[in-house]
Amino acid sequence: MEFQQTKKRRHHREWRDSEGLGYRITWQDQFAGVSVTPAYYACVEVIRISDGKHWWEFAWLRRPFKTYKRAVEACRKHRRLWEQFVKLSHAKGRRTEKLKELDARGRDKGANMLSSLPVWVQGQAEPSLVRIHFKA
Repeated sequence: MEFQQTKKRRHHREWRDSEGLGYRITWQDQFAGVSVTPAYYACVEVIRISDGKHWWEFAWLRRPFKTYKRAVEACRKHRRLWEQFVKLSHAKGRRTEKLKELDARGRDKGANMLSSLPVWVQGQAEPSLVRIHFKA
């Protein structure tokens, strides 16, 4: 997964994934005019199942990262887990048990990656498994 810098300002920088999947890494050292510890944030564009609105959610852990490399790795972990979800959605057999295992892996170290559906997954995943997981 490669990222390209899209914004470069004095106190804020932004990178987007080159594949257009909706991953974003931001860096800032100032918030609302107040200096803060410089940090990177790994985010993904998700869709709220209940009303269909789009917003940005943390990609792996709900915290800032000290290095760009760690933020990229967070996006990669998120993408790999969701690729496994899409693969599982097209599999035959007892998918609910496998979904529970995948959900447990997504909750590693306090993360909750399967809590909201990334926009890029919506068209690829089997709708029935999405309904099973999100109970929509």
